Amino acid sequence: MREFKGDWRDLFFGFRIALDLRKIFLSFIGLIFTAAGLAAILFLGVGFEKGEDFTSLLSEGEFLDATRTMSAWASEHYVTPLKAVLLDPLSAHDFFLPTVKQGSEGTGWPFLVLLASGLWSIFIWSKFGGAITRISAVEIAKDERITTNEALLYAKKKYSSYFWAPLSVLVAFFFFYLLNAVVGLIVWIPYVGPPLAGLLSILAFLGGFVMLLIAIGGLFGLPLMTPAVSAEGTDAFDAVSRAFSYVYSRPWQYAFYWAVSGVYGLFSVGFIWVFTFLMVKITFLSIQLGAGGKLDPSIRTLFTFGDTREPYAGLSVPNGILTVILAAIVILLYGLGASYLYSFLCSMRTLMYFILRKSVDNTDMTEVYLEEDEEDLFDGDLDFDAEEGEKPEEKPSSPAEETPEGEEPPSSGKTPSPDEPPAEEKEAETTGSGDKEEEGGEDADKKEGQAGGTSSGSDEEDNQPQG
Repeated sequence: MREFKGDWRDLFFGFRIALDLRKIFLSFIGLIFTAAGLAAILFLGVGFEKGEDFTSLLSEGEFLDATRTMSAWASEHYVTPLKAVLLDPLSAHDFFLPTVKQGSEGTGWPFLVLLASGLWSIFIWSKFGGAITRISAVEIAKDERITTNEALLYAKKKYSSYFWAPLSVLVAFFFFYLLNAVVGLIVWIPYVGPPLAGLLSILAFLGGFVMLLIAIGGLFGLPLMTPAVSAEGTDAFDAVSRAFSYVYSRPWQYAFYWAVSGVYGLFSVGFIWVFTFLMVKITFLSIQLGAGGKLDPSIRTLFTFGDTREPYAGLSVPNGILTVILAAIVILLYGLGASYLYSFLCSMRTLMYFILRKSVDNTDMTEVYLEEDEEDLFDGDLDFDAEEGEKPEEKPSSPAEETPEGEEPPSSGKTPSPDEPPAEEKEAETTGSGDKEEEGGEDADKKEGQAGGTSSGSDEEDNQPQG
């Protein structure tokens, strides 16, 4: 069993925690769904913006040219503006709101594609990221391995918390953003608008302060929200509040954890990727040794797919089938290598959450929410309808079940004989004998009291001093 210290040294368990086929498999499925969804969204965006120029490529079967067109469109609208934003943050409107700067020339599709891509990513990884962090949380706290199905069922049950935790931060940010925009609209009011907007600008600056706090807490606290739901079984609001609390309570400690995780991950993920690459290369070299030159067309086509206009030109049907099979295997292997990256990120985020929780809340590393704890609340024969402080009502025992002290209870299978008196007379006799015994007990107590008084009197006489 791993012994966690509750500090930064625990981060070095991340490689072994992430190297888990269940987590890698979930990451791989999540990447497939994410890539398919983003490609569909990009395809629709380019198709609606370019219109016939793009659809004509598809109708003519020029799928490779259509793919290049999509790649160039994405680079023009996202990669280039993003570089400009990194160099000049004030130009962020060119990246997030292209219609503001482009005016009537702007179509708005780049922003809609970006928004749809973000929602799709949150939609997918709320399921698969939640399942991966749930497996990691139980493994860290209890050193137990839950099944993939259990993790997916938990993610399904807590899906709304996973999904709304990051979205609630965005909603709060844009709420204050729109409030400041309303202050800007007041400027358009004739005469009184500009002075009134100047007075309200004080509130606008307060809103900007709140927006900055939300942006910092949301950006750096986002990695902690999913592990919070997985470890605590909580709702979206509590996950966000915990993430913000840990970020602002331990900012330098949190930054140090990310620095350690980055350097550690560079070697860990790099090792997995180099291992996968060398495995593919060695496999092809060993196969070529026996196949000779017959495998060269398939390998050349496989590794130069994007550089030729007709990648399958010159291939026979059997070699074409071989190329497709080899391509599927290579994509699977490289996909699993890439999936380890997300598995590692989820594992490290969960570890950081547990360490920060111990540092801020002084919660032990072994504490984790288990669904069986919730079920235990409903075990037992407690009467929940009774008022607080009342005990459940017990069944009164029948007189026949009560047995006087000192007597053996009658056997349940005995049949009363006809000569025996009725049960009522027996009860009366029992009551009478009980009263006699009580009277006898009282007489005995009186006699003992008299005897005690006599003995005490004699003791007092003995204790008196003799004249």
